[in-house]
Amino acid sequence: MAKEGASDSHPRELARALLKKHKVVQPPTPLEAIVKAEGLEVVLRSWGNQSRVDALLFRSHRLIAVNRDKPPVRQRFSLAHELGHYALNHDYLKRFGPDIDIDHPPEDSHPTTGPFEAQANDFAGELLVPRALLITFRSEKEAAQEEDSEPFFRPFADLANRLRGRRLSETELAKKFCVSKETIFIALKKNRLL
Repeated sequence: MAKEGASDSHPRELARALLKKHKVVQPPTPLEAIVKAEGLEVVLRSWGNQSRVDALLFRSHRLIAVNRDKPPVRQRFSLAHELGHYALNHDYLKRFGPDIDIDHPPEDSHPTTGPFEAQANDFAGELLVPRALLITFRSEKEAAQEEDSEPFFRPFADLANRLRGRRLSETELAKKFCVSKETIFIALKKNRLL
């Protein structure tokens, strides 16, 4: 089982290896195909829109259950997040015992913070918005400017990348990668593309 103090770059490296293995060269990442190719089953469950549980990994059953009542981009991120737990060898449900199953998620005690959650989020972010693909939407001029400047001093308008000479907004990038605007912003920030 993974240790909670693992390297920050390790989750992103695992995600990049998975992207390479599955030959992902353009957005959006074919997430469900990757999950299935890795030998995991995906099932949708109705746990309610107000539920704190978005998805759960049942490692021993090689199954990821996703809350179908959440918005599609949230379902997608949650599926990638749980795949991250699987790839990182996290088994957080083990501590809950036999009372937790696909129809009885741990509503009040499901972990939402901590090192394992941060690692799974890093994995999911890189899997859904890979740096290698994100930077392809920047012009060569912008990419060169980024290397020469401090990323936090660039105007907010420079968040968007260029495609065929036209700047993509955060909304357009989010649609292209099939993620939320928040996920795009985090990816731009983590990759120093702000």
